[in-house]
Amino acid sequence: MSRNSTPPPDNDGDGDDNDDDASLVGRWFSVDGNQGVVRYVGPVSGTRGTWLGVEWADAGRGKHGGTRNGHRYFRCRWAADGGGGGSFIRRVARIDWGQTVLAAARARYAGADGAVVPRAIDGRRRGRIEAVGFDRVAGQQADLRTLATLGLDSLRVYGVGHNRLEREETRRLLGAGTRTLLLANNYLTRWSAVTDILDALRGVETLDVSANHFATPLGAPPPPPECGRGSCATRLDTLRLDSSPGLTWHDASAAAAQLRARAVSFGWSGVSALASAALPAPRIDGLEELRLECNRITDIAALSAQLPRLRVLSLRGNRTLVDILPNSDAAEPPPVLFPALESLNLADTGISSWAAVDRLALLPRLATLHLAQTPLFETAAASSSSSPDAARTADVPRAQTVGRLGRITKLDGSAVSADERADLERYYLALCARQLTESHEQSPPSPNDNPTAAATVDLLAQAFPRIPELVAKHGAPPRTADQPRSGLKHRLASVSFEIARGADVRSAAVMRSVARRLIRSMLVRQLHPVAARLAGSRAGFAVYLCADPSADADAWVLLDPATSRDLAFYGLEDRGSVIRILLPPA
Repeated sequence: MSRNSTPPPDNDGDGDDNDDDASLVGRWFSVDGNQGVVRYVGPVSGTRGTWLGVEWADAGRGKHGGTRNGHRYFRCRWAADGGGGGSFIRRVARIDWGQTVLAAARARYAGADGAVVPRAIDGRRRGRIEAVGFDRVAGQQADLRTLATLGLDSLRVYGVGHNRLEREETRRLLGAGTRTLLLANNYLTRWSAVTDILDALRGVETLDVSANHFATPLGAPPPPPECGRGSCATRLDTLRLDSSPGLTWHDASAAAAQLRARAVSFGWSGVSALASAALPAPRIDGLEELRLECNRITDIAALSAQLPRLRVLSLRGNRTLVDILPNSDAAEPPPVLFPALESLNLADTGISSWAAVDRLALLPRLATLHLAQTPLFETAAASSSSSPDAARTADVPRAQTVGRLGRITKLDGSAVSADERADLERYYLALCARQLTESHEQSPPSPNDNPTAAATVDLLAQAFPRIPELVAKHGAPPRTADQPRSGLKHRLASVSFEIARGADVRSAAVMRSVARRLIRSMLVRQLHPVAARLAGSRAGFAVYLCADPSADADAWVLLDPATSRDLAFYGLEDRGSVIRILLPPA
C-alpha cells in the first residue's frame, strides 16, 4: 500500500477540496491508466490515515478480495467468490474522479478557454487555405443552449455535481434545448446521479446510459402515485441501458417505470430471467417498445402481464430462446398474451420448430415478424440448396410462415402483398399435403390410404391448424394418393394445353388442345416460349393454369412470365392440370 497521500481536487463541484469520505463509496475512478470503483473509505488496522478500498475493473490487478489480516473491509462483486480484485490505495491527487455534465459539454463543444479559431488551414501542396466561417461555427457550438443532441459518450461524466451555482448554470445552458442525451461509457455508478441529471435537463426525450457501471440493486424508486401521464417532470421517450451486465431485468424495468419511458433497450447484458417470485418486476402501462437483444433469455411469458401495452418486442440474438408462448392444454382455451403486440423480432434466436410458429397465431395483433437466421430457417435453406427443385423449395420457409400466420403483413423486412399471400398459401397447402403423403408412405398399409378430398382436409387439419380456413379460401389440396413420388418420372406431370380465344379465360372458346408432359420444377418464364410456339404468336397472349379441374374447373391462375416461380409453386401436379393460352378476341 502506498503512503503517498495528497488531497484530491474538487471533483464533485461542491466548492471545497475535502470531499466527504462517505460520498466516495461507489464512485468510479481511474488512476495511472487503471479503472475501478471505491468499495470502502476509512482506516485499515496497523496503518495510519484514511485508505480507499477499491475493486479494479481488471481483477488481475487486485491483491485480495477486501480482507486484510483476517478482517473484511469490503467485498468484491465482480471477482469469483468475492476474491482477487481488490486493493487499498491512498487518496492521491492523480486519481481522476471524472467531470460533471456541464464540464464535459464545454470541453466537447465550446473548446478550451482561450482557444484560437484558425484563420487558415494547411493545404499541403496547395499551400495555406483561408478558413472562412470557422469563427461562426465555433460560436454556434459554444452556445450550448442551441444543442438539441448532447453527445457526451466516453467523457468521464459522473453526474451533475453538487454545487448549487453549477446546477443552476447547467439548467440554464442545457435544460431547455437538449432533447437527446448520450452518456454511454462514462463514470456513472449511481442511479440517483442519472435522475439528478434529468432534473437539470428537463427537456431530454432520449437518454443513453449504456455501458456504465451500475450494479444491482439499482435503487430506482417507483414514480409517485400522482404521476399521471404528463404531470411529472420526467417523461422519457427512449431509455437505453445496453451493455449493463451488473443489472437485472427488475432493475431495468424499475428505471423505465420511474422515468415513464415509452421505449427501452436493454441488450447485451447477459439477462436470462425476466421473472422472480421474490422480487416481482413493476407493471409498466406506458412501455410500448422493448429491445432485449443478444441476451440469454429462455422465457418471456412474464412480460405479458407486466407490459400490457407493448407493441414492439425485439429478442434478436437470444440463441437460448426456443419458444415464445406456452404450449397450453388443448382442453382449455389458450390465454391471451401480449394483446397489443404488433411487431416481433425473433431473428438469430433458437426457434427450431414450426409448432412454436403456430403458437404465434395466438397473438391477436401480430403483423410484423422476423425469423431469419433461426435454426428453423437455416435448416429449410440448407435442404432447399441441395434439392433438385431448389427454385421451388427456397420459398418453403416463407410459405410455411405466411401459410401458418394469416395476419402477417411483413416478414423479415419484406412486405407480404395480397398476390404473394395467395401464392404462398397455395404453396403451403401443397406442402402440407405432401408432408401427409410422406408420413403415409412410412406407415404400414391401411384401408384409408386413399382418402377422399374431405378426409384429406380433416387429416391435414389435425396437424396444421389453419388448413380449414385456407381450403375455404383456395380449395382443397390434392389427395394423398395423387401426390408425386421421388425420381424424375414422378416429377413429370401430364398437362393439357388449350389454345383459346376470348376476353375472359373462364368463358373463352377453346380452339384446340395439345397434350404434353412437363417437369414440375420448370420455371414459368421457361414455359412461355413453349406457349408461344403452340399459339403461333410471340406476343399478345396470356397463360393461365388450372391445377386441378376436378376440384374447381374455374380456379385459373395467371402465370406471369416475369416471375421466377416454378410450376409446382402454383400447384401443378400429375392429375390432369390444364394450361390455357388465351388469345385476344378476333
